[in-house]
Amino acid sequence: MAEYRLESDKLVCVFTGKMDTVAAMKLENEVDIQVHQAKKPVVFDLAGVGYISSSFIRICMQTVKTAGQGNFKIVNATDEVKRIFRVAGLEGFLG
Repeated sequence: MAEYRLESDKLVCVFTGKMDTVAAMKLENEVDIQVHQAKKPVVFDLAGVGYISSSFIRICMQTVKTAGQGNFKIVNATDEVKRIFRVAGLEGFLG
């Protein structure tokens, strides 16, 4: 599940639940539309996420491509989710 909050300087995407392949496939188009419409830096808040799959990592990479390098950050990730991003070589996005 995802909620989107457009703030003055950024789009905050708050995710909850397991971001497995099925969940990521359902969210991919929705996230892309939100990011394109916002035209602002993007923050993924993962406080309520206990697991991410490679499909969710693909959403992150697509968001980086759309928002632009330096305009994407992940916050409030659990230690397990941080570990997955580190293994994938994406720890630079963790804020």
